[in-house]
Amino acid sequence: RRCACDGRGATGTCDPVGGQCHCREGFQGVRCDECARGYYGEECRRCECDVRGTLPDTECAGVCKCKAHVAGDTCSECLPGYYDLSADQPDGCAPCWCSGVGLSCSSAALQTLAFETLNDWKVTDIMRSQVIAATVDSSTNYLVYSEDEQSIEGAVYWQAPQGYLGNRLTSYGARLSIQVNWVTMRGDTSGKPTDGPDVVLFGRNGLKIAYGDTIYTRGSTAIINITLDETGWYHVTPAVLDKKTRSRRTQHHGSAVTRTQLLSVLSALDSLLVRGTYHTDQVETSLERVIIYSGGTELGSTKLSTRVEQCVCPTGYAGLSCESCDFGFIRIWENATDHQLVAKCIPCPCNGHSNSCDLQSGGCGNCMHNTYGERCERCKVGFYGNPLQGTEHDCKRCACPLLVDSNNFSPSCQLKTYSIMDLN
Repeated sequence: RRCACDGRGATGTCDPVGGQCHCREGFQGVRCDECARGYYGEECRRCECDVRGTLPDTECAGVCKCKAHVAGDTCSECLPGYYDLSADQPDGCAPCWCSGVGLSCSSAALQTLAFETLNDWKVTDIMRSQVIAATVDSSTNYLVYSEDEQSIEGAVYWQAPQGYLGNRLTSYGARLSIQVNWVTMRGDTSGKPTDGPDVVLFGRNGLKIAYGDTIYTRGSTAIINITLDETGWYHVTPAVLDKKTRSRRTQHHGSAVTRTQLLSVLSALDSLLVRGTYHTDQVETSLERVIIYSGGTELGSTKLSTRVEQCVCPTGYAGLSCESCDFGFIRIWENATDHQLVAKCIPCPCNGHSNSCDLQSGGCGNCMHNTYGERCERCKVGFYGNPLQGTEHDCKRCACPLLVDSNNFSPSCQLKTYSIMDLN
């Protein structure tokens, strides 16, 4: 049969199977007689407005109507203090966090990575008051905890090792993937499936947040996939106990977590707990795998994540979100109005020659750049100069008369100074 492709946007050819017409750019439909999204008019011309930053259904309005955090004639730029222009953002762009000290940012260029291990995991409770080592199943190499061997009071949680912790800002918007298994007591009992936080995060700033509380009524395996953004996370009362004798335990549910709060937890993650109790008559739980991604959602994906920010940091701060202190500065923690700790970077009194110091004693750590002293204020023997200038070249090696070992005849020297009388 001849192709029925006489629409205004058809090329005249069609798919040999089914007859779908091949359309020119800007056209769609079985006969190519409709404008594709982002195109308008009789000739289906490309709309000038950027669909990512334009209000829905106004992309082809002639004058572009931008979303709240978007600017530009074509709504293609983020306002100052915002980044990551996206059609999925109701306001077009996300606000820069920058640890509350920076004002400008852009999307960080990151490689997608994944981390997983079953080494060094521990078994604990939601308060982390009891911690015991996990057992490895010799047949499966999975981690196993049996209620008969050692009893954790309350619901059981798996505590992640160091590789999952620390600075996890590159995992914002990426995925946390978990696979667990459990065994319940055989026989006719009155036991019930329980709920509880699937994951609990503890931040260095004192925040304790959790995600999920699913009741699993079918099977004895849970595959949990969590996107590490603020959606669905809630605060957990610091002193809450997680008991497994009731099917509903909603006392751990607090207020919703904001983006700022989640990022502040990810910037210095102290602990990650994975739920291990799913039934009141559970006798064993098994951890099969936990994968944390960073820089994107999937390995090998051609679409890179744009959700992690790269900030322009003020003096003394470094890192993607200004979460670290630059050389010569030390981090202190202060109480904020919302009862969480906030990190600040203040300069060490070390004349720019040490990256660490003790604020109580005022003493500096390892003095660098050939200096020594309580505040790295003096040049080492064999060097001369003014170490108070704060550069790495303050103290130069003595040349008496030359720097060559065979023609250098003094172990020490000092910077020559001039008085008014000398100059006269």
